[in-house]
Amino acid sequence: MKTGIYEIENNEYRAIIDHISVSELNVFAQAPKKYEWEYILGNRRPPSKSQEIGIMIHTYVLEPENWIKEYKVSSISDRRTVKGKEQAASEALQSEQLGIKFINQETYDRVRFAGDSLLSHPFVKEAEKSWKVESSMFWTDPDTQALCKGRTDAYVKDAFILDVKTTANAVKFPNSVTDYAYQRQVAYYIDGLVNASQGEVEVKEFYWATVETEAPYLSCVYKAAPNLIDIGRHEYKVLLNKFQKAKQSNTWPGLTTEVSEIDLPTWYKSSPLEMIKRGEEF
Repeated sequence: MKTGIYEIENNEYRAIIDHISVSELNVFAQAPKKYEWEYILGNRRPPSKSQEIGIMIHTYVLEPENWIKEYKVSSISDRRTVKGKEQAASEALQSEQLGIKFINQETYDRVRFAGDSLLSHPFVKEAEKSWKVESSMFWTDPDTQALCKGRTDAYVKDAFILDVKTTANAVKFPNSVTDYAYQRQVAYYIDGLVNASQGEVEVKEFYWATVETEAPYLSCVYKAAPNLIDIGRHEYKVLLNKFQKAKQSNTWPGLTTEVSEIDLPTWYKSSPLEMIKRGEEF
């Protein structure tokens, strides 16, 4: 793909495998062998149930017209009956021919309630007026010459990128940033949008719009700090450099062959050790 921002479907975006996404780069960070297994040899894992809920909420919030077309509530009440088997056959045909995904009423309601909660947030409601959603970016990293790609949930030109995240607890979402290396995604997308637009789009800030997937479906918006972006940029640049070397040599090592020692973290050890020093019983 030539450098640029494209309005293409997600399946088309995912099919372009000569460019690396930040999620793929994070897999590479775990172990190059894992990246090779999933993305070169084609053994991609199917999404988990929680990820499927997240995908549906994304569609409901960002592409409501696709939500209406793609998702329907299943009418099957009992697959063991003649009527249930007929309904199952009909839904299977519609899925194959029309791409309709049938879900149960409970899942449909969860997606709708979570999506409505997010869309009612004042920041998201204002962003919705001028955002561009599901834009696919392709660019060449200027420092490593790696071919890169990214797909933003939404962005407002010359303002910010908005990423929709589903979570079990919106209050604890900040903990997920380091757990899932979201700092890399932030910097990757900011740089990607600027590079893919060849300087025509400026990105000043990055926000996460988070929503819980269980009642009462609380939502919250977080902003990425400048220091977080700088650290994320350094991390992904280091990884891209390692990735380029692995790609050029076609060498995809696994985990270290050295024996590693595990100790308890300081925060865990301190309290029991103090109790031992005082001669206290557990």
